[in-house]
Amino acid sequence: MAKYKRFCADLTDFLRCVKEDTAVWDFKEYKSGCPWFRGQDREDGPLPRLFRETGYKEFELTRMFRERAGAFGKAPESDRIDKWLFLMQHYGAPTRLLDWTESPLIALYFALDSHLKLPESDRFLQNPTIWILNPIVLNKISNVDAFPNTWSSYQTIPRDLTANLSHTSTTTKM
Repeated sequence: MAKYKRFCADLTDFLRCVKEDTAVWDFKEYKSGCPWFRGQDREDGPLPRLFRETGYKEFELTRMFRERAGAFGKAPESDRIDKWLFLMQHYGAPTRLLDWTESPLIALYFALDSHLKLPESDRFLQNPTIWILNPIVLNKISNVDAFPNTWSSYQTIPRDLTANLSHTSTTTKM
């Protein structure tokens, strides 16, 4: 999946690599185009949790979640599967959604945070990884002109985590 790997020694090196790797991508014709980043605790390709872990039956999970959704507040309209999937993802249910961010530093945080939560014996077997995606190329490969394969939402990271840092997150569906 990856065209190539780069190993970064520190934060300055990481930011230099991001700048070099994305400098050739042309977003000028798109008013909101920019690279997307995903931080993971390991080098495995970006794969939604529903497909990463075995034994999940998507239809059954979604049905059970919808039955109990009243406990979470106002439920989405029944025909808005995108909103149901967002809600499920928000509450930690395995879905086919894959979270991306427009901030390389947010992706770096998630990669390192999840890596440090691995058992110590596994940390030396895995490298925290940042995936970089050009969403314009993704859509061209998918033969779409806009962003129907993607949904955007504005999120604020809780104050205690990042001193009130905000970012835009984007989710792709598989």
